[in-house]
Amino acid sequence: MADCLAESGFGAALDFSQAFDRLHPEISIRVLIKAGFPQQLTNTLRQGWTHQHRVMTFDGESLEQPLETGQATPQGDPFGPLLMAVWMVAATNEIESGKKNEAVTLQKVYVDDRNFTATTAKALLDRKQQWEQWSAKYGMKENAGKAQVTGATRRKMEELRT
Repeated sequence: MADCLAESGFGAALDFSQAFDRLHPEISIRVLIKAGFPQQLTNTLRQGWTHQHRVMTFDGESLEQPLETGQATPQGDPFGPLLMAVWMVAATNEIESGKKNEAVTLQKVYVDDRNFTATTAKALLDRKQQWEQWSAKYGMKENAGKAQVTGATRRKMEELRT
């Protein structure tokens, strides 16, 4: 990324807040089906992700009735990392199939981190906006505190500010 930033002139890094907590189960199932996962597996996952019963325990005492949560990908789910990867492939495909921009020179996605470079400030900010719009559309939340845009030189940094 550093070499591409130096060559292209502009770069950005984005991150989600609570990424795994925001993977909506029904959307996840549709994404897995579209990616070719077997129906028997997706049916099993749907059952587990949409009909959860949780027993709350504190100081040796438990609630008499389990709590039900209908729409959540459980913390620590072994499918979580794979699921996030499938979501990000689908997101990348949707974003890159939309408004074409030859000025975006490189995009790398790793779990919920997204990094990209561009040859113009406008292209960089447009791609950032595409990710923000995609996030809003599917219930993800961008971590504004971690989002960064940069220019490879002072002049490029000034371009980003104007």
